[in-house]
Amino acid sequence: MRSSGRLTVRPQPLEVSSDCSFELGAAVDAWWSDGWWEGVVTGFDVFGSGDLQLYFPDENISLEIQRKNVRTSRDWVDAKWIEVELKKDIKSFIDSSLTYASRFNINEPESCENQMASRLMAPEYNKMTSTSKHSAEKQDTDVLKLKRRWEIDFLADNKN
Repeated sequence: MRSSGRLTVRPQPLEVSSDCSFELGAAVDAWWSDGWWEGVVTGFDVFGSGDLQLYFPDENISLEIQRKNVRTSRDWVDAKWIEVELKKDIKSFIDSSLTYASRFNINEPESCENQMASRLMAPEYNKMTSTSKHSAEKQDTDVLKLKRRWEIDFLADNKN
């Protein structure tokens, strides 16, 4: 979502509305971890909570975020705000790139800690065979390729 030449510090958008509806693939900014992070809507009303499921490509994580902490993503171009184009096909890119450890519910911080702790302490992860190590390295490479392909497609779409 980030691109070279794009300002990272921009003026605050004139109106911030958390009551707007979001479409699958919509580019959004989410207030998370003391800052606004760029993500894409990948799901709605997760577990009946009304939260949005968001994917953050630069962090390669998927989070559930309350709607009140999400706004439409916009770019500051030529001294004006423009909407970022919708990416309806984003779900197919994301599903194959996310691992189990990349999916968290930030409304339940202990779930993040418990999931990560169990993954870090599980004996099968400490005793990886060379085959599974190779498989993990290949998955990491595939994720990077997928991320690059998505960024290239995203930048190409935004130039048009």
